[in-house]
Amino acid sequence: MDYKKHYDNLMEKAKNRIIPKEIYTERHHILPRCMGGSNKKENIVRLLPREHYISHLLLFNMYPNNNKLAYAFWMMCNGYRKNERKYIVSGRIYEDIRNKFIELNKQKEPFFKGKKHTEESKLKNSLAHKGIATWINKKHTEESKIKMSKAALGRKLSEETRKKMSDSKKGIKFSEETRKKMSENTKGENNNYTKYLKKTGLPHCNSIQIEQYTIDNQFIKNWENGLKAAIALGINYKAINQCLRGKTKTSGGFIWKYKKNSLS
Repeated sequence: MDYKKHYDNLMEKAKNRIIPKEIYTERHHILPRCMGGSNKKENIVRLLPREHYISHLLLFNMYPNNNKLAYAFWMMCNGYRKNERKYIVSGRIYEDIRNKFIELNKQKEPFFKGKKHTEESKLKNSLAHKGIATWINKKHTEESKIKMSKAALGRKLSEETRKKMSDSKKGIKFSEETRKKMSENTKGENNNYTKYLKKTGLPHCNSIQIEQYTIDNQFIKNWENGLKAAIALGINYKAINQCLRGKTKTSGGFIWKYKKNSLS
């Protein structure tokens, strides 16, 4: 098919007619802007929606390697304007333009590849994003928390995902100051898990008494439960629990044991 001949005939027809103002039309550049066309009156015609679609279909076939024309035709196939575009795109044409659009996108270099933001640009981006967070001063309702908890139950990450998460953490080195802060945040009442247990009262539901010993196995004190010992001594509750379960020998410089009559 001679696509250029059909395109020229359509443009000539559009130039030499008058369409009433009440009929919906769309502006079209005879020589596309991406090919050097201007916005001058002689380069613009008014087309009916179906004619506009056919024009871009012809241009797409005339210049198959022009990614801008391919994008324009892709938008013609997917976009709607005031519900005036009544034409139906055939499956074959849609498949052709879709595949071409994907192919051209693969060939494009990423817009920001090899570039860096200037300090001025970074500041503008920072200021533009300040104050737009949608969750400032908001809290999840108890109902919302329960729904989120149920949704997460039984969720298993694939080995590939777990490996990616593990690899993303490798090689990260924390400064001494950061490590000290992290350490302080896991001690005693600062520990998030301890806060959670204290808030919910979970350790107190079946409170098990424990015994504190020196490294030489000399008895020091009885404790009502591991949580109270952790808070009082500034030791990680989980660390005490690990010692009680026999996974570690000591915790916080002490040996910890369950009180025998408490386990019965």
